[in-house]
Amino acid sequence: MLQKKYFMIRIMPLTLLFCFFMHIDLHAQKTKAALDAAEVKMFDTIMKADMDYWKNDVNDDYITINSDGVMQNKTEAIADSAKQRQMFANTTCKLYDRTVRIYDNTGIVTGRLQGLYADKLIAEVFYTEIWLYKNNKWMFNGWQGTFTKNSPPMPKP
Repeated sequence: MLQKKYFMIRIMPLTLLFCFFMHIDLHAQKTKAALDAAEVKMFDTIMKADMDYWKNDVNDDYITINSDGVMQNKTEAIADSAKQRQMFANTTCKLYDRTVRIYDNTGIVTGRLQGLYADKLIAEVFYTEIWLYKNNKWMFNGWQGTFTKNSPPMPKP
């Protein structure tokens, strides 16, 4: 009986500790998965200039610094949505070299994006996204993009 009691005293704390860390790991995976899903939604809806997305999923102090040298706040980006819709028409994006970091209620996603038109590379951008976990969901809060050295030159307007 003493041996069983000793076993329980030694093993129970280890089991509880293991369960605690498994819970933290599962929570982190769910949080990362939710952020990944929010990013997919962002690319899908912004490329379509979906106004509901801007209203419901973009934080009020959103800021974008684009690879074309334009910096905009949320209001300016919404006003420019017709240009965005035209610019992104018939294009697709390929994301790679992504890194997702989560710090409390802030998510930072970095990576490379290839913009493709009819499977032809039209732009390659290093990007950084800023996300805030607010109102039980990830809110898009910022974008910064820079053309890579491998990006084709931008066409003249």
